[in-house]
Amino acid sequence: MHYVMKTEQLNQILLPLEAELAQIWAEEQCQAQEYEALLNIKTYSRQVLKKSADLQPKACVTAARWVPKHIWAALQKVREQVALR
Repeated sequence: MHYVMKTEQLNQILLPLEAELAQIWAEEQCQAQEYEALLNIKTYSRQVLKKSADLQPKACVTAARWVPKHIWAALQKVREQVALR
């Protein structure tokens, strides 16, 4: 009879621990799926960015033009605060 009571006590301790362990395992599985999804997004983003880097970055930039001396001299007189606007 003593062993039956002891087994019953141990079961009362173990059953909640088993339930908690099952919950932790289920949460870990969800986190693993979320991690996998984020990793896929990261991989996809890197591929897109790599393709973007292959584009010519100066395709939309116009070439600098020569500025006549009299205009350049006038621009030099403009205060920096005004020129930055």
